[in-house]
Amino acid sequence: MIRFRTLLYLFLILMWCSTPNAFGQSVDVGAGSYSTSLPSGAVGPQKANGQNISPKVSSNFAQPIQTNDWWSSLIYPFYGDQHSNVLYAHPLNVRATSSGLEMGHTQNHVFAANDYLYPFTADLRVGMANFTAPSTQVVSYGDWTVTSIWQTGSKDLQATIGHGLPYVYFRVNEGEAEIVPLGSNSTVWHNQEGVLGITTGGKSYGVFAPAGSSWNESGTLRSSLNGKDYFSVAILPDTRPETLELFRSHAYAFVTNSLV
Repeated sequence: MIRFRTLLYLFLILMWCSTPNAFGQSVDVGAGSYSTSLPSGAVGPQKANGQNISPKVSSNFAQPIQTNDWWSSLIYPFYGDQHSNVLYAHPLNVRATSSGLEMGHTQNHVFAANDYLYPFTADLRVGMANFTAPSTQVVSYGDWTVTSIWQTGSKDLQATIGHGLPYVYFRVNEGEAEIVPLGSNSTVWHNQEGVLGITTGGKSYGVFAPAGSSWNESGTLRSSLNGKDYFSVAILPDTRPETLELFRSHAYAFVTNSLV
């Protein structure tokens, strides 16, 4: 009996000592802890078909990987799309594509069986002239915002979107900003001093480039941004001049470091 207890104690001691090796380094966080590696036999993120996937992040991404947020399809290609599925930021719906960011706003729901659905219809595509990227990656995120990047060679496009924001904030590098209306009956009802007013698909948007900018209208809308690298696009509630001016006055205050 004594021999059995001695062997049992030795076994337990060996198991305890081997635990850090089996589960990687243990990192203490408050009263809890986590391991830096998967236990033997465990699997990481996978698609529905069991294929392993890795997060789509930029080279300078330096935050914990998020797996369950409203923008999760931007960081993980769960459905095989290297850009994203539709992201419901409210009031905007957006979708990353190889050519940039599609933007829309769903005004009415559709009842389907036991669900209320808000189907996505793209009104605009925002990107750069003559530019596509093989994937869209996450640069950084906050508590209600996320910044993504499209990159090919030395050219890149960045977009910051957020829950509750009527704006999307863009930065371009080595390229002209480009707005492509995608909805029906598209009209440009304002084009002055770098500010656009566009109605497309029954919804209205404001586009706000730096002072001194101009937009060239030729089917698509392009601007060199007067040598700057930023602009923003916002969904508008109406087409009144005072509404456009109100949104213009706040369009250059880019949201950063969103924390609760």
